[in-house]
Amino acid sequence: FVQFNDIMMEMTSLVMKVAPVGVFCLLARTFANVGFEAFLPMVKYMGGVLAALVLQLGVTYMVLLWVFARMSPLMFLRKFFSVAAFGFSTATSNATIPLNIETLEKKMGV
Repeated sequence: FVQFNDIMMEMTSLVMKVAPVGVFCLLARTFANVGFEAFLPMVKYMGGVLAALVLQLGVTYMVLLWVFARMSPLMFLRKFFSVAAFGFSTATSNATIPLNIETLEKKMGV
């Protein structure tokens, strides 16, 4: 199981290194087909999603973390930032599981 986890971590790391190139290619294709008229609605949508995520993280999640776990939200964010950034950038929770387990064991002491 440990070896499988190591393999999955390496594969995920490789995909994360290549992902920005893939995103750039998708955006370039979109702008080539549609033009830059599609850019403003995409920016508005991304801004709305980011604002909602910041609100959920900053208010809802941090209050629940403090009330139920009695853990400092700032300490939690410092220790768990790499997992959150990875999950946000890949937009999938399944790919984040190996990194999540590793962070919980090494940084959080679970």
